[in-house]
Amino acid sequence: FFNIPFLVVGFCVGLLCKYTQIPRWTFLVYTSLAILPFLYVFLVLKINLGTNAYFYSMNRNGIPQLLIIATSLQVMTDSLQKRTYIFMFPSILTIVCSYFSLSRAGLVLSFGLFGIVLIVNIRNYLLSSEKKMTWIKEHKGKVLIALGVVFLITFIGIYIVLQGTRLASLGVKDSARVSIALEFFDQLTLRNFLIGFRPSLTGVTRLHNSFLTMLSYYGIFSFGLYFLIGISLLHYMKHSFTLFGVLGIWCIYSLVESISPLDVGDFLLIPLIMIALYQKGWELFPDKKKPMELVRSVLKK
Repeated sequence: FFNIPFLVVGFCVGLLCKYTQIPRWTFLVYTSLAILPFLYVFLVLKINLGTNAYFYSMNRNGIPQLLIIATSLQVMTDSLQKRTYIFMFPSILTIVCSYFSLSRAGLVLSFGLFGIVLIVNIRNYLLSSEKKMTWIKEHKGKVLIALGVVFLITFIGIYIVLQGTRLASLGVKDSARVSIALEFFDQLTLRNFLIGFRPSLTGVTRLHNSFLTMLSYYGIFSFGLYFLIGISLLHYMKHSFTLFGVLGIWCIYSLVESISPLDVGDFLLIPLIMIALYQKGWELFPDKKKPMELVRSVLKK
């Protein structure tokens, strides 16, 4: 019950993205307010999050969860507003905070989000004018070599950054999460599958998987959410590389962390689903009126 505001805020963000044009500075301010406290903690106060450490009541994995979602919202709105270039600084700072948080999944996915923004900006720069397009066609070899060098330098930089991190020492395998999933499926009876259930897990309180969390909350009705996520992915695959990448980041993150439902992941997931359905012509309001117009018409009555 106390987590319902996550759902409500996500729905409101979806309505704003569908029916209004949110000023660019809105999510830049929101992202900055999310990132700056952690930069201060890590770079100024020099707080080190060791094994199983908490930042006040926040697990180290919660830090990149919050920042990746916030930065993804900024990337999403820039893409929806057809910005030529997506502002990259928040995604770079998210990598910095994820590095100091010692979260393996957070570090990998923050690099993934940065990679999406980098690819989109390079593509938009190359396609921004006919003059550039003509030059590219005449110098395809040079362009390919230059792009190869850029990505090679980026790859080497990522490799250097990862050395000495928990990701380098522990890898991407996590036997604890596998054990949690196996324990969950051991308790999944037909009744639990249909109506949902609260699994009794050994030593943990979270499933560390959004899809399993949905199944435990909603039972068979969770497949409606899976369907909407799949429909949205297919739509963005055809129409928007940026939004496909952002939703893909959410999906990959959801395989190792419970970021939805009724958690910070809803801030991103619900708007992405609503926008995809809206672009496909599946209107939330059948009479085509905007929400505020509906409110005014009701008040007049």
